[in-house]
Amino acid sequence: MKNRLIVFPETEGEYPYTLGKCTDLNCYNCDPIFPDKCKKCATGFFLYNLSCGMSCPEGFIANTLTGRCVPRNLNENSFLMAYSIGSCINRCGKKSADCSCSEDCKKTGDCCSDYNIHDCDGIVDRSKIVADKCDKNCALCEENNDDDDKKPICVQCPNGKYFYRGKCYFSCPEDTFKNDINSTCHEIKS
Repeated sequence: MKNRLIVFPETEGEYPYTLGKCTDLNCYNCDPIFPDKCKKCATGFFLYNLSCGMSCPEGFIANTLTGRCVPRNLNENSFLMAYSIGSCINRCGKKSADCSCSEDCKKTGDCCSDYNIHDCDGIVDRSKIVADKCDKNCALCEENNDDDDKKPICVQCPNGKYFYRGKCYFSCPEDTFKNDINSTCHEIKS
């Protein structure tokens, strides 16, 4: 028989939790009277309606600090991977080495730490408006309000190309070096 550790509730009226007897295998802590009702999920899972899942349903985002699915309208940023080395520069809608910049990353709690800084949601939405005018060498474009010809600006390259100064290259230009995590080129500083 497994040992059971009882954790007493912090607020009055709650049932104590038991460890190791939950019916949901992704549950870390459940109600002892109703073992199918989870109170806390195992690491990597998120609590929604008293059960655990690897992602949150539509309209919710993963709060990686509390391990819960919270309504998207709460404007929480805890779905970000604060210790990620990946960046959403040139990766909006894609997966990076250790994090994601795709629209679903908020549901799974694995967004790159700069997801909001680069406004990946906005980039993907704005690119849909000018998709038919976007250069064939680009994956995503945005409207150009600064230039007289109003040709869209390239903001992301397709897989296999590197982004540098608004253009896509098969290999980085001279005097630059490549960053394979984000598929970008950077100037060599002397």
